[in-house]
Amino acid sequence: MRLQFWYSKGVKQWHWTLHTRHYAPKGQNYYHTSGSGTDVREVMDKVATEVEHLVEESKSTLSKIREA
Repeated sequence: MRLQFWYSKGVKQWHWTLHTRHYAPKGQNYYHTSGSGTDVREVMDKVATEVEHLVEESKSTLSKIREA
């Protein structure tokens, strides 16, 4: 998983991008998303929520495969 996080002075916003192959949803080779906001804590929370969701989806898919 690759996460990039930076501040853009021109627009006064924090930006992030996330790219992953390992945690890509079933049927996809990779997953990419991005976002931005003015409050660093809110932006970091969005990133954390996205990562948690991808990890949980991956765990759920593995559990279903093992049960089959």
